[in-house]
Amino acid sequence: MGVDGAGAALVGEAGAGDLEEGYVEGSGWFATPRLVVTAAHVVAGERDTSVQIPRSSGLYRADVVTFDKRNDVAVLRVRGAAPAVPLRIADARPGAAVAILGYPENGPLTAIPGRIGRTAVVLHDSGANPHTLENSLRKAYTSLTFRRPSGEFGKQQQANPPPHAQVLLDKVTTGEGGLPIVSNKEVIGSIGISGAPGGHRDAACAQAGIDKIAGGL
Repeated sequence: MGVDGAGAALVGEAGAGDLEEGYVEGSGWFATPRLVVTAAHVVAGERDTSVQIPRSSGLYRADVVTFDKRNDVAVLRVRGAAPAVPLRIADARPGAAVAILGYPENGPLTAIPGRIGRTAVVLHDSGANPHTLENSLRKAYTSLTFRRPSGEFGKQQQANPPPHAQVLLDKVTTGEGGLPIVSNKEVIGSIGISGAPGGHRDAACAQAGIDKIAGGL
């Protein structure tokens, strides 16, 4: 399909709700002529959702028809828009070259070259408590999802009045110890640490790991 064709199947989303400052934005793609797939955390807690379709003017109202917080997936049904050309699903293989499409900071459609990744390394000391493995993965997931340290995300949630809908999503945590890995101002991965006596020490260990590979980023 190529980047141009894929871009035509991509939509920008905006919604009003109770998250952060009451307004959240994200991206999604047409899986069928009228159904859009997006991340569950984009629409979690929203009261009103609209999508912006490439080569179309204005916003179109959308209804959430499926919400899977465990896998961070939601499906929207778009109202009133002409049927769209769906995005063709390809065989995703680790290491394959891809284009990362989106509307960062509600700007124009942006395409960034990348490769399909995966969980690269999981280290678990034989003496560590069993829960630390899941906890570290949650911290890394949270940091990668929200593009910020997991502890910073947790403090932001505490500073805002409830409900905190994003915290209810599976794999999300407010614990400190997850950090994004940044290259050329883009988040390309994350690292999560668990098991130290205190989240601030987990974060320090994570930062030491990032510092070790900083020269190659």
